[in-house]
Amino acid sequence: MPAAPSLLIVPYRSKTGKLYSQIPTSGAGDFTVTRNTEARRFNSAGLIESVASGIPRLDYYTSGGTAGCPALLVEPAATNLALQSEAWNVSPWTATSGSQGATVSGNVTTSPDGTTNADKLIEAAVTGTHFCLQSITLTSGTTYTASFFVKASERTRGRLRMSGSGAYWDLDFNLTSGTVTGGTNPFIQNFGNGWFRIGATFTANQASNNFILFILDASGNASYTGIGTNGIFVWGAQLETGSVATSYIPTAAASGSRSADVISVTGAVSGSIGQTEGVLYIECESNDGLDDVFFINRSVSNGIALYKNANNAYLGRIFHSSNSIVFTSASGVTGTVKIAVAYKSGDSTMYLNGSRVGTLNADAITFGAALNSLVTDKSAGFISGNKPSRIRAVALYTTRLTDAELATLTTP
Repeated sequence: MPAAPSLLIVPYRSKTGKLYSQIPTSGAGDFTVTRNTEARRFNSAGLIESVASGIPRLDYYTSGGTAGCPALLVEPAATNLALQSEAWNVSPWTATSGSQGATVSGNVTTSPDGTTNADKLIEAAVTGTHFCLQSITLTSGTTYTASFFVKASERTRGRLRMSGSGAYWDLDFNLTSGTVTGGTNPFIQNFGNGWFRIGATFTANQASNNFILFILDASGNASYTGIGTNGIFVWGAQLETGSVATSYIPTAAASGSRSADVISVTGAVSGSIGQTEGVLYIECESNDGLDDVFFINRSVSNGIALYKNANNAYLGRIFHSSNSIVFTSASGVTGTVKIAVAYKSGDSTMYLNGSRVGTLNADAITFGAALNSLVTDKSAGFISGNKPSRIRAVALYTTRLTDAELATLTTP
C-alpha cells in the first residue's frame, strides 16, 4: 500500500461552515463550506431532511433506498419551478372532472421526509383518463428536468407528461417492476418505504407548458373505467433547468431555490500539496457529464483539475506555464470510481479503477505559482453545466507514487 497521504478527508465529521479532515490533525486540512441556503439530503435514518445553510451535506443514499456510507453531496444552484410541490390538492394543481376524472386527497400517508404530508391521486368512477396537472411558464428552447416522488397504492402504474403547443413527451412507470420507459434520460430511484423518484429531461417548445400525472390501469392504459377509490401516492414535484434532477427543493405558493455548494481549503494546505510532484486522489460518483469534481488551484495556467465531459469520460488535466497535459478515460463511465492524477516533470499519469488512462506523459512541468488551494465549487465551475457530485474520499500525496501504488490505490 502507498505511504500515508499528506491530506485525507473521508466525509464524516462536520459542523456549520466546516468539514473536518482526518489528515493532517492540525486542522490545516479542514475544508470551509459555503452554501447560502438550506438544502436537502438523504440522512442516516433513510429520510430526506433539510440541513441549514453552510452545513455540508453528508448524504447516505444508496440505490436500494437504504442508508449506506455517507458521501459529500456537492451541487450547483437550482430552482424548483413547480409550485405546491407537496400539496397536489390545492391551486395551481387541477384534478379534472367529467370524462377526465380524478381527485386528490391531501396528507394521507408518510412521505420520504418521514411526515404525513404525501397526497393520494384518486381515479374517479368514470370512463376516461384520470390525471392531475399544473400549468407552468417556461422558456422556449430551454432544457428542463421534471421529477416527482410516487408510491404504489391500489394502482402501480402511471405516466408523467410534459406538454406544450400540441407537442409532448410521455414517461411511463411501473412500480411493481421498478422500471420507466419513454422521455429523454429517464430515471427511477428507490428511496425506500415504497417510494420512488421518477423523472426525465425535455426541451420546452413554448412558454406555456403542463406538468401532468396520469394514473394507468394494470394493463398500462390511460383511458379506463375507474371505481372512485383506487390511486397512487404522490409527493415532491420538481421542475428545474438543466438535464439532471438535483436534490429535492420544496415549494409552496412561490418557486424555491437552493444555492450552490462551495467547499475549499487554502493557505496552510499548501504544505500538503506537492509543489513539483504529487498525487490528487478522489473517490467519487458523478453520473452525468459536464461536471467538475475537484481542483488544485483554479487557473488555466496553473493547477490540476479533475472533471467529467459530455461523453461521461473523466479527464485529469495538469495546467502549467500556459500549457496542459490531459488524460481522458473511456466514455460512458458511471457509478463510483477511484481516480488518481499523478504529476511529476517528465513522469505524469492518471489511473482510474486500477488501470492507467492513456499513456505515460513525459512533458516537462513548471508551475507558474505555488499550489495552495483544493476546491470543489459548484457556483462557478471550471467548465459550464455543473452537475451534482457525491464524493467519498479525497487525498493528496506530496510525492509521485509508483505505478504499482497508483494501481493499488485506485483498485475498487
